[in-house]
Amino acid sequence: MKLSLPAPLALQGQPAVSNRASVRAHLRQWAERPEVREALWIASPEFLQSLAAWRDDPESAKGRKLEQALYRYLARMTARATPFGAFAGCSTGEIADSTRLELAPLGRYRRSTRLDMEYLCSLAEHLSSDPARRRNLRFHCNTSLHLAAGKYHHVRGDWQQGNHVFQLVSTGHTPALEATLSRAASGATAGALVSALVAGDPEITPEEADAFVGRLIESQVLVADLAPPVTGVEAVPYMIEQLEQAGEPALVTELRGIAEALLALDRGGLGADPGSYDEIVSAVSRLGGEFKPGRLVQVDVIKPAAAARLDQRLVSEILDAVQMLHSIRDGSGQPALQEFQEFKDKFQDRYQDREVPLLEALDDEAGIGFESDENPGLEPLLEGIDFLAAEETPPAMDNDKDARPATALARRLEELREKKEIVLVLDSELADELKAANPLPLPDAFLIMGALLGETGPQQSFCLQSVIGPSGANLLARLCYADERLAECVQKHVRAEEALHSGGAVFAEITHLPEGRVGNVVCRPVLRHYEIPLLATPGVPIDRQIALS
Repeated sequence: MKLSLPAPLALQGQPAVSNRASVRAHLRQWAERPEVREALWIASPEFLQSLAAWRDDPESAKGRKLEQALYRYLARMTARATPFGAFAGCSTGEIADSTRLELAPLGRYRRSTRLDMEYLCSLAEHLSSDPARRRNLRFHCNTSLHLAAGKYHHVRGDWQQGNHVFQLVSTGHTPALEATLSRAASGATAGALVSALVAGDPEITPEEADAFVGRLIESQVLVADLAPPVTGVEAVPYMIEQLEQAGEPALVTELRGIAEALLALDRGGLGADPGSYDEIVSAVSRLGGEFKPGRLVQVDVIKPAAAARLDQRLVSEILDAVQMLHSIRDGSGQPALQEFQEFKDKFQDRYQDREVPLLEALDDEAGIGFESDENPGLEPLLEGIDFLAAEETPPAMDNDKDARPATALARRLEELREKKEIVLVLDSELADELKAANPLPLPDAFLIMGALLGETGPQQSFCLQSVIGPSGANLLARLCYADERLAECVQKHVRAEEALHSGGAVFAEITHLPEGRVGNVVCRPVLRHYEIPLLATPGVPIDRQIALS
């Protein structure tokens, strides 16, 4: 097995390509292609408009800066396959007895265009905060709401300098609050909640009840059903249904018009004139909610493949490599799941054998809280060679046994440096020296990211970049709405994982939307029978929702 290490960077004072005029001519031709112009508009409408300055005077300071940016876009479109608007697309293939990758012509590419989740979340917030409109909108209790130390606690999200910041909020327990939460448990309109308060207590005036419910909405104790869902039906059809029930025909007509305009773009294929988006921008402006033209639509491209096969023998070698790398640890002695172990220890110290509601335990004030990792679910197989896989926390490092992995790796890296080589061969001797004493098994289902290198054949190479999971659906599910075949494959993947645990295990999907724009990559079909909603709209009926409380 070979692990490629990054080569030293050489900073050049002169441009990498001497024939600037030839490169510029190529860029001009490339930038005029319809599919490129649309891809640039989707990425940055302002940049596409500013290219006029480059065409007029490419040698000016501004022209050269724009030219460099345009070249980076060209490199992105031609060298990176990860989804990014209309700059890259996805194909679905199969594992077979040989490898062959052949894309269909450009004219057969399919696109799927939808409104950006950041805007849809902004629209939902805008409409639900309007006192004149929210009366007929349905609301439910915040899914993080729980009783702690005699008060209701919940997590509230606010926008601060462009970031979605969450904070724990406490609310005093009152009869009016208790009654309102009980009525909103299964969903109720704001108007119905106001009327019920007035009917239940003759001393409460309609104005007081309306102000009280309004404060609960503003503090996010009550959350609008209008918020776009994370799983299941797509956001715009869902919001149209909610607005129809609320008696908002004008908003429904506007949203349907936008949906039809987006569908027309998809039917026309790649290369739509950027002016085609003008009416969509105008309609969105009439609806309300904050948006930026460059973050208004989300486009995904599906590239049908004439042939997309990966050799089973190569797949087996890749899995062997993943297994080997998964068993490797560094010499730091720090467990990969240390936060979970610390949480477990704190829980046992405080609660011992008691059963405690999860939200109470996670409460930063009344419970023990939890420090989460910044990038859960991602195993950086190559970066840093940081793969602790031991089952238990290893003992303190000594100079003999526990220092051996770090020493062995350092010795090999020093040999590479002396020989001025950039490829580390992970042979059986080095693998044995780096292996953890009690390596954990791989998860039942995961996803491998990588790239085929060079020509296909018996000696083909594969660049293993990362392993994500469980499960493989974590990354693929976001594209299921755009490709039925991929959706079927992801569902089979999930069902196969569940079949390995037929002894009564319950699989439940956490539905969470940390911030609006992230919805573009976390929105997915309903993958599990049960869901655990947290600050998000689930896609399954209430009898299949598992409350965190």
